[in-house]
Amino acid sequence: MRGRPKAYGTMQGICISKHDITIYFMLWLPEYRSVFLMRCGKMGKVLQYLSLLPQITLYIRTLSKNIEGGMVISHGHSVEINASRIGKNFHCFQNVTIGTTNSPIGPTIGDNVFVGAGAVVLGNIKIGNNVKIGANAIVTQDLPDNCTVVTKGTCIVKLSGKRVHIDL
Repeated sequence: MRGRPKAYGTMQGICISKHDITIYFMLWLPEYRSVFLMRCGKMGKVLQYLSLLPQITLYIRTLSKNIEGGMVISHGHSVEINASRIGKNFHCFQNVTIGTTNSPIGPTIGDNVFVGAGAVVLGNIKIGNNVKIGANAIVTQDLPDNCTVVTKGTCIVKLSGKRVHIDL
């Protein structure tokens, strides 16, 4: 029994090991593959160039030491992330751009931040904790903790549990 991978379960009667799951994720989930290669650092870049895997459209330019746990990128198509820091439990969808303008320093993103599809977060700004940025919102100013930002003119509609309307 030595050398045999530990089975995590079965799928259609076939034993599945954690190696099988990793290979499946690397082949079929570009979001997983991109985050895996980013976490590998320089070796990840080498693996990306040597692999025959399809072209990825998820670019993470933030250093892995500046990204805390719980990062989720759903439908990681056409996503660009270049932030100075990303807190715990960051979640974003497709077509999101997080980056810089004229400053070499990108946004600092707090804990429990959700970024909807197509949103743009630019500049040397601070996004607070527990912030929700709606789909297609454009954020170029600091956001306080516990707020929700929506598209219509990009404004804060909820702040610390109370309805507000603050234009950005």
